[in-house]
Amino acid sequence: MVDLCLGDLQNYAEEVKVTVLPNFRASTVNLSSGHVGPFRENTEMEVPLWLAREMHKARKVVHINPPAWLNKVTLQAMVEYERTKPDFCRLPEDVYEVGFTFVKEMSKYLEHPKDIRRLIEELLELRLKKMFDGLQAMDQEVKSVHMNGLTPIEAHMIGDIMSGVMDIHAAIEAWFAHRVPPKTSTQSGGQSTANRTFGGLGSASAGASASGASGSGRSR
Repeated sequence: MVDLCLGDLQNYAEEVKVTVLPNFRASTVNLSSGHVGPFRENTEMEVPLWLAREMHKARKVVHINPPAWLNKVTLQAMVEYERTKPDFCRLPEDVYEVGFTFVKEMSKYLEHPKDIRRLIEELLELRLKKMFDGLQAMDQEVKSVHMNGLTPIEAHMIGDIMSGVMDIHAAIEAWFAHRVPPKTSTQSGGQSTANRTFGGLGSASAGASASGASGSGRSR
């Protein structure tokens, strides 16, 4: 199994598809991960999370639909399960990365964003404590433990906690306070394409701007 750093895990989460409702018209945009478009006003379409964020920043979107699980009721149920059951509930693999992106950067598309952030933090704390307590209770001679239902971020963070690098609260605070958008060469290129496409629509016709962007080639 490949040992991925937090930045790698965040990069993978950036590719999660979300549904957006554009407020402009443009041709297809070419990305290294595939083609996106064409864009039509008030017509829903799926785009990677990082592209949805760029569209939001450029004010080129009417609405972004959060994942179905990213709401107060569903997260409350997850928290209650972790609080009352000995095992781990099955979570979306990118629950923390995607949830964090919406809460911190696109909260206008959420209902009860403050409650959602609190619930995500509580969920993470409960699960990390459950992992920590379980590992602490085991025989010290045990070298490895398999836990079902962990997300990649949780597996990464519990290693730091068990090694004494930081406690649970410090790990959670570091995750929510200091996470920054990943900066890989491929994503930087993709965001440049997004900036050229969506940023240019304000000063030129949609068709002309889109043609210029799509003509720039495969940039992500």
